[in-house]
Amino acid sequence: MPILQNKDYEIFAQGVARGLTLADAFADTGLESDHRNAARLAKTPTVSARIAELRALHLAIARASPLNVVASLVRMAESLENDGSPAALKEARQHLIEASRLFVDAARVDRPRLNYGMVI
Repeated sequence: MPILQNKDYEIFAQGVARGLTLADAFADTGLESDHRNAARLAKTPTVSARIAELRALHLAIARASPLNVVASLVRMAESLENDGSPAALKEARQHLIEASRLFVDAARVDRPRLNYGMVI
């Protein structure tokens, strides 16, 4: 579903998808906060579909964190090692090598960088 044409509806949907209460998300639009209007807007088919889409996107992004990807690769490698065939062992080793590279890259990103003695 594309971005909602009504910018207030889109702001509301994004706020709800981020975890704001209906009233707080409604207040973010700049409209007068009213619980009944917020609940009614959340039930609008296009808005509720957009909220569901954004929540799914947030979930996918959370699952795609570097450490989650590494954990998935390690699980894949372990299941391939249990297979025992030479091809499976080779693929398992490849997954473990990729997992270790991703882990090192993730560790570099998480480390704070210093610029003239200040953390940036």
